[in-house]
Amino acid sequence: MNLWLMNPIRFNFMEDKMKIKLFLSIIIYEIIFCSTIVFAEINYEIELANTFKEYYIILQDNDTKDELKKNGNVHLAVDLLSNVIRNYPATLTTFQMISLLDTVQFWENDKILKERYLNMKDKYLNTLNDPNTDTADKLLFMILTKNVNYVYTLNNHEEEENFNKRIEGLIKMKDECKNIDYRALALYCLLYISRSYNDEILLKYTDHPIRFIGEQNAISYKYVNDKYENIGNLNENINELKTLYSKYKDTIMPGGEKMEIHAYDVIAFTYAADLKDYENAKIYLNLIENKAPNYYRLSALKKVVENLRKKS
Repeated sequence: MNLWLMNPIRFNFMEDKMKIKLFLSIIIYEIIFCSTIVFAEINYEIELANTFKEYYIILQDNDTKDELKKNGNVHLAVDLLSNVIRNYPATLTTFQMISLLDTVQFWENDKILKERYLNMKDKYLNTLNDPNTDTADKLLFMILTKNVNYVYTLNNHEEEENFNKRIEGLIKMKDECKNIDYRALALYCLLYISRSYNDEILLKYTDHPIRFIGEQNAISYKYVNDKYENIGNLNENINELKTLYSKYKDTIMPGGEKMEIHAYDVIAFTYAADLKDYENAKIYLNLIENKAPNYYRLSALKKVVENLRKKS
């Protein structure tokens, strides 16, 4: 908000000291107001750090080895996601929590979530053309539909029909929702359908958390195609990502760590998975371990790198 532009004050400095004071008051207010917004955005990621880590642990469910019981409490994670979508839609944490749903392997083991989802489907499936009522709940329903609809219905015809309704609903929300944050979240969900939606992120969102995601995708898409095949020079990919992460170096990422740790994560994985360069991967793993020993993905990342090394 620029109060000076909204309400310009024209004055003669020598003739009207009261107007000078008013002008200065407005400038001071702007500085305080803008600063509050900046720190609020940062603090939301920090505020959500414990919630995010709890969510991650529930989805991974590493303590449960029996495949007939694993992921039986995903509904607890969905409750956390629902709260974050409703109350913190403009955070990188929200985007990452949506993506992490793809890591769940055994949706069918959660009977509570199945019942809840089927009730949501009865309520929202045929009202997705209205993105401005029950917006958060409808968005959550469309997010879940991608992962669980077939698992909970076992009906191929219905799956295709509901998939199309979901896409139409997301498009409607990203185009017509009055809330910019839900428009951004709907657009993010459409990236699963087509990479072309990333161009819309870059075009429409110049000052929003989704902007970072769009810029990161724009780089990654140049080096990995939509079939997840490597194309181009991946060392150049790493250098471009380093430049991007430097630009956003003060950004707090999901889990409460600074961008630096996210950068080490991505680079370590790229070295190991794509370049088969395990020495450099280990260098970045060590940086994470030294600077952020409680990083939520550290243990999993170490296992991935080690497994890749053994298979090479």
